[in-house]
Amino acid sequence: LERFPWELEQRHRIGRRYQDLLAAIAGVTRLAVRADRDCVWAQYTIMVERRAALVDRLASQGIPTAVHYPKALHHQPAYAGYDQPDAHPISAGAAERVVSLPMSADLTDEAQRRVVDAVRAALAS
Repeated sequence: LERFPWELEQRHRIGRRYQDLLAAIAGVTRLAVRADRDCVWAQYTIMVERRAALVDRLASQGIPTAVHYPKALHHQPAYAGYDQPDAHPISAGAAERVVSLPMSADLTDEAQRRVVDAVRAALAS
């Protein structure tokens, strides 16, 4: 718990920096944080159209990614009896586009810049 306040501040700083650095990259949709809210960025998730290509390109450069929510909620087994495949197109579309970038309170500015530069290059090709 001694590290907890530092951890929160670092995650806020790194999340804000990701928001700023990724803002100018075409093809990246950043998650919004309302002005009257706060986020500690347990993971830093973006949305892109060609997720598999981005994941492969980053992996080839040793940059890990994760897809934390590969299925929309209404496609989960608990909802199988209620599922209407086309009922929630925004949720289904988001599940196909989300990818989480490296996020840690220990992520250095240099490492974060490397991730962002790799995202930019991958989406430009």
